[in-house]
Amino acid sequence: MPRLLLCVIGALFFSCEADPISYVKSTHPNGEPKRVHLLEVQDSGDSLLIGLEQFYSDGTLEMRGEISNGARTGQWLYYFPDGGLWSECEYTDGKRHGKSATYFPNGQVRYSGKFVLDSMMRSTFTYYDSLGNKMSSTIITQP
Repeated sequence: MPRLLLCVIGALFFSCEADPISYVKSTHPNGEPKRVHLLEVQDSGDSLLIGLEQFYSDGTLEMRGEISNGARTGQWLYYFPDGGLWSECEYTDGKRHGKSATYFPNGQVRYSGKFVLDSMMRSTFTYYDSLGNKMSSTIITQP
């Protein structure tokens, strides 16, 4: 592990690439990466956390998203153990803000809606069955 840390530190200081550097923050008991930080090297040589990835113990991607100023930003994606999309949600300054949806394992939408600064207020959420048939819509007006 110290050798890996030394390689990552060396890459941070000597890298000229614009691609993010992956740093394994934690591992599963079987040694597979569990949580990975995506870092960007600044002109000063410092590194900046710009994203996170989390993996299941078999190496399948579980979650991926961007970080800006220490908070979630942009689209965050979550996956089932088989690799299928489970959920997607947009973030602004660490708050859910924008489209959000979850899916059944067969890929059909379970629900979809929109958050406004981490609130479902004044939003319509639509729910579906596993065959894709619309079951209901709810307009949320109160907390």
